Amino acid sequence: MVFSPYMSDGSEQQAILIIDDERIVLASMVQSLAEWARKRSVRLLACGSAEEGLRKLEQEGNRVAVAVSDLRMPGMGGREFFLRVGKLYPEIISVLVTGFADLDEIVNALQSGVYSFILKPWDPEYLARELDKALSVQALRMENRRFLAMMHEELRLAGELQRSVLGLTPPRSKSADFAVSYLPLEGIECGGDYCDVLPLGNDRWLLLIGDVAGHGVKAALVTFFMKAAIGEGYLVSSRRDSAHPGELLEWLNRRLCEKLSASPDLLVTFGACLLDTAACTMSYANAGHVPIHVVRGDTVTTLRAQGIGLGFDEEGHFPAQRYDLHSGDIIVLHTDGLQELSRGTLLGDEAFGQVLVHSAKADDFHQAVLTELRGHTEGGLFSDDATLLSARLR
Repeated sequence: MVFSPYMSDGSEQQAILIIDDERIVLASMVQSLAEWARKRSVRLLACGSAEEGLRKLEQEGNRVAVAVSDLRMPGMGGREFFLRVGKLYPEIISVLVTGFADLDEIVNALQSGVYSFILKPWDPEYLARELDKALSVQALRMENRRFLAMMHEELRLAGELQRSVLGLTPPRSKSADFAVSYLPLEGIECGGDYCDVLPLGNDRWLLLIGDVAGHGVKAALVTFFMKAAIGEGYLVSSRRDSAHPGELLEWLNRRLCEKLSASPDLLVTFGACLLDTAACTMSYANAGHVPIHVVRGDTVTTLRAQGIGLGFDEEGHFPAQRYDLHSGDIIVLHTDGLQELSRGTLLGDEAFGQVLVHSAKADDFHQAVLTELRGHTEGGLFSDDATLLSARLR
């Protein structure tokens, strides 16, 4: 049965569902709320059982803002009803009506997600106040849901823009096979990981990896700045012939010190590698970033260069080192997200290097690395942004 003391032609009008197996009690509650409902343009839907209430919810959909139910009823009781409502309609606010003798059941119901309870016999003014509060909470929940949906869409679009701007499709070369895997944090879509492979001509390549602390749009904007600064600032035509990893980091550091002065807590780490595939050599420099690895057969070499993070000290110095390469070597640059298997648990460099060795003979090196690392994470998800950049010399 449905009591409608106030009806509107608008199909989206909010409704309050009231359930009690005693017809007299049900009618009394609806009558006591009639004037309150009229003033607030709320419909009152009355049902004589929890089962009928679930059927009514199927019809009304998201128009029901609050569900009020008696605790003890034949068949399905109020607690079980609210458990089902919580799973099927999480946006609905649940209000329990019960007596003093049901204290244990009240506690169980509150632990199951019931918003509040009203003791019998109820006071009409108190009942109205509780429903006012419930409607306010429901409005806040819906507003939060809309806000979160909007934020998720903004992050999704920012992630698409970031992937487009960073150009994560590796270049083709006759002398080396480049590959990039970019995994932003689940649910955020964009973040502070940066990587790039820039051709310098004459079989020379600049391999770059960076990590801006934090997630979301702010971190992504810093990666946009670094992309533009390096591509349109540092690598002007005359610099492509004389590009140098240490010099690049010093140049980028000065610009970040200038641009990030308003955000002194923003940490940026960076690694730069100049690869000469014709000479089979590489030079590399590091600004607080995780080391570069070189896989050669069944061994892995960890290349540790010293340097503080970018954006702290304008006079920061980043000395470069040289390393001789062999045909078939795999140069691996990555962000620390690949080694953060779970919150507070890190995979050491030696163990990480062994993962690289295990994966080196696979048809798809990146897929093999990520599959093995995911096997050590919680639910197969990394706890931070993760990026893998590699170059295999032919």
